[in-house]
Parts: sequence; structure tokens; C-alpha cells
Amino acid sequence: MSRGPVSSVWNHYSMVVQMPHMSPGGRLSEIELLKWLGAFQWESISRALGQQSSQIMNAQDERLYASFINIELQFRAGHSQKTLG
Repeated sequence: MSRGPVSSVWNHYSMVVQMPHMSPGGRLSEIELLKWLGAFQWESISRALGQQSSQIMNAQDERLYASFINIELQFRAGHSQKTLG
């Protein structure tokens, strides 16, 4: 299994919150936010390894999947998790 060079470039992502990302009451759905964060995390891993996500495998050629168990969010001034949901 060959791996590309590991990148040290910082990844920037943005998300435009629209109706499909909202929960009742007009707030950001936590589930939709976690989906976006997971996609950003996996894309960052792919970029760092220089491989498509479908090519990231262990020594037994089994495909690997990224996951997270905890997240910490920081919001810009004037924004908060409470205002987003």
C-alpha cells in the first residue's frame, strides 16, 4: 500500500445553512451539523494523505472510516450555538 505525502496545509471549509439543515423552530439541526463536520473531517484526512477516501485502507486492505466521539465548537462574535439550535 503506497501513501502520498502528508500535507501540512490548513483546511478551510464553509457551510451555508439552508432549510434542509434546519430543525423545527428555525434552528440548525444538530444531526445535520454533525454530518457536515464528519464530511469535513474525512475530506481533511483524504487531503492530508493525498488519497481519495475510497483508497484509504489498513494493512489488510480493508477500507477505513473516520469517526469522532466529541466535538468542540467556537463561534464568531454575535453567534452562538443557542442561536443556531
